[in-house]
Amino acid sequence: MRYQIVDIPVSLLQLSKGRNPLPVGTRINRRSLGADVVSNGEVLYRVHFDGSDGKCSIRNLRMADCDLLLEWEKLREPAAVVPGPETAEV
Repeated sequence: MRYQIVDIPVSLLQLSKGRNPLPVGTRINRRSLGADVVSNGEVLYRVHFDGSDGKCSIRNLRMADCDLLLEWEKLREPAAVVPGPETAEV
């Protein structure tokens, strides 16, 4: 698994001001909202407000528009093996 911490410029985030997020998804109650953030006719990213838990996420943001602060990888640990009847001790 690869992890990255990036610094998103405040000026880029400020472009989401005044956007009119529209309902997305099929959930009727606690509906999620989403809006594309566009500059000069180009979609820079999508802002998404999750109706189930209230979190805000930014999607499809180009890494070239951000500063990479830290990056690391972690190998996945193998899944535990549960002995089956053929491997059980007698």
